[in-house]
Amino acid sequence: MKCLKYCLSWLQYAVQHIEQQMTLLRQFLVSLATNQQQQQQKQVTQGASDTTLNNIKKEIVDTLRKVVEVVSRYAGKGLPEQAKLTVRSFILELPSRWAMVNQQALDEVDTPLHVTSIKLLDFSGESIRMLKSVSLVFSDTVERAELWLKRLKAVGGTTGH
Repeated sequence: MKCLKYCLSWLQYAVQHIEQQMTLLRQFLVSLATNQQQQQQKQVTQGASDTTLNNIKKEIVDTLRKVVEVVSRYAGKGLPEQAKLTVRSFILELPSRWAMVNQQALDEVDTPLHVTSIKLLDFSGESIRMLKSVSLVFSDTVERAELWLKRLKAVGGTTGH
């Protein structure tokens, strides 16, 4: 049960952290649009923009890697077999789901930074959907286990008298 709750807390943290990165990414897109209007500052802000985008990307990818590592390590100890298969499929489907979303045509006039930002935003959204689906499997399993333990204690308490 502790393993399941640990995984669930990691999943909740990951969703929250990636949502924060998405907020930063949206702010970054607004600043890109603002800076595009001010062409003379473009060269100065290009390096800073690349760094900002790379930092956000690193945070998202590192968070996903860590949560997948935690789930992989601890899920086997507490999840029923069908739940393990469901979690595995949610995680493994992420690249193909993102690829489908990523095929949407973007404006040809957009800058490479803008296009990359939009793609990263899409990837983050798909990641959050995946994490929430996995979280649901874990929370359902924890709830059922707690209910089972509660019933077991109730039965054990009445037979002891």
